[in-house]
Amino acid sequence: MPFAESARFEVENGSGADFNHYFYIDFQKYKKLPAGLGRFHAQWKRENPCKAVPFKEGEPRTNLTGKENYVILDAEGKGHYVGCNVSVHQLAPGWYGEGDDMIFIDGEK
Repeated sequence: MPFAESARFEVENGSGADFNHYFYIDFQKYKKLPAGLGRFHAQWKRENPCKAVPFKEGEPRTNLTGKENYVILDAEGKGHYVGCNVSVHQLAPGWYGEGDDMIFIDGEK
């Protein structure tokens, strides 16, 4: 995970209970990195509660626009999307907590 000038790791215990674990962060310093070397970006997001969007009788149940979807990544620039981990604890009536992956590239519909 190359970084140019600095890197920051933040670990937060939001549970309110003691957390008795430890973490190791190992790194190596180099005087110069190869030109054109990519960078690693990661993010953590949470939406609580997620907005339930009920379907109305007579309306199509297919969403091809992405409207009201949970956005996993909104990015610009050169790079590679490696993947994600999504966990859904579904509490809203009328939805089973599943859906289709939708990827929109460069503003396409």
